[in-house]
Amino acid sequence: MRKRLLSLLLAVVMTVLLAVPVNADTTDDGYTGFATRLYTVVLGRDPDPSGLYDWSNRLRTRQISFADCARGFLFSPEFVSKNVNDAEYVSVLYRTFLDREPDGDGLSYWTGRLASGSVNRSSIVEGFSNSSEFAELCRHYSGTPASGNGITVCIDPGHSGVVASGYVPLGPGSSDMKLADTSGTRGRFSGVAEYVLTMQIADQLRAELEARGYNVIMTRYDNSTPVDCVTRAQIGNEGADIMVRLHFDGLDNSSVSGAHAIVIAQDNPWNPQTYAGSARLGRCIIDSYCSATGIRNRGVFEQNNMTGNNWSTIPCVLLEMGFMTNQYDDLYMTDPENQPAMVNGIANGIDAYFAS
Repeated sequence: MRKRLLSLLLAVVMTVLLAVPVNADTTDDGYTGFATRLYTVVLGRDPDPSGLYDWSNRLRTRQISFADCARGFLFSPEFVSKNVNDAEYVSVLYRTFLDREPDGDGLSYWTGRLASGSVNRSSIVEGFSNSSEFAELCRHYSGTPASGNGITVCIDPGHSGVVASGYVPLGPGSSDMKLADTSGTRGRFSGVAEYVLTMQIADQLRAELEARGYNVIMTRYDNSTPVDCVTRAQIGNEGADIMVRLHFDGLDNSSVSGAHAIVIAQDNPWNPQTYAGSARLGRCIIDSYCSATGIRNRGVFEQNNMTGNNWSTIPCVLLEMGFMTNQYDDLYMTDPENQPAMVNGIANGIDAYFAS
């Protein structure tokens, strides 16, 4: 009888040991807490042990960010199959990213935009994940205090592999409508799509700025998320100090080369208060960028026909880094060996702006 009981006990112990992954860190830390709350808030259930271990360990080992983890739950088949309405979807985003219930105005705003088709569910996730409230929530769960120079930069990688559809107002309250976004240009000699190159430079610029002590948010993190130009600006407006929009130029005339910055004009009818800062930011970045890369400096252009610039309530510059239809520019910019110089040039320009 004793031998039988010992055998049963040994079997139970072995079953438990085999159920725990090798080298598992079972510490009930903030990463486990963050993943646990996503099971509750997004999926509405208790976590399963293996899933909880996987998500929390990937957070702990920096394989994914807190935002990536949240997207994993929100875009999971389990949550998608719930088929929640727009109001409940927005409420889930508030609970997930802001750790609170939605206020009436915020709920009405986002459900209205979803109903009008000006944004889709995937794109508004980016706005919430880039918010200052979510950044504070992440610091809470990671146990890291706010650090750095206290400056937040919004990087907007131009275009996307999936283009936002429809039209948006040229500026707040404007009756003039423009395409929500376009597909961008493509390297005539490299074959590289503009949206691919803007994402490559944005990722490198983000890492460089963070290493210099800046807090960085981005309007998109992949090439499959459509983001219209109004939403891009609004992401920057939510807590960033400046916005840098990354683009590349294209013309039928392949002899045209060089880089230039685009900012609003002094007579901008929507956000003229940002003109002085935008103009100075544009000059700092274009001069530094061209100095670092040797690309021809075409200067700063002032115009009021850029939707993302017009909607920005913070200093904003659209940087056209060169012509993808010019052989020299195209092959220079798409060469990975030259991209650190491009990134350092932009970052140095941002440093110069805040130092002046």
